[in-house]
Amino acid sequence: MAANFKVCLMGDAQIGKTRLLMQTIGGQNVSEYGTSNKYIPTLGVEVHKWKNYNVWDMAGDERFGGLRDGYLVGANHALILWDGKKKPTKWIQMCKCVEVPFTLVLASSNLLPEIPETSMKIW
Repeated sequence: MAANFKVCLMGDAQIGKTRLLMQTIGGQNVSEYGTSNKYIPTLGVEVHKWKNYNVWDMAGDERFGGLRDGYLVGANHALILWDGKKKPTKWIQMCKCVEVPFTLVLASSNLLPEIPETSMKIW
């Protein structure tokens, strides 16, 4: 069956996008540091097929910033992973520019008590 729904995973570098993806579609408990204890970033984008979805795991590293708008083209939805420390404004703006609906996903529930109430408003 061909994947017919494009979802983009977005967020800052090392926020846990690839970990979330691997645990969701593969049931794997993946270490973000791999076997060498060294962080291995996503380079540009990695596309994974899962059920009816094409899941685009987008690099959060600023080196790949110029490529992101192109990755969003044709997306049906975006999941923006967020750690609660600062507003994910740049990710929201990217989605709005190409008219892609998005959902904010809090990447760590232990940060919830630290998030100021004013940060929880819709941007």
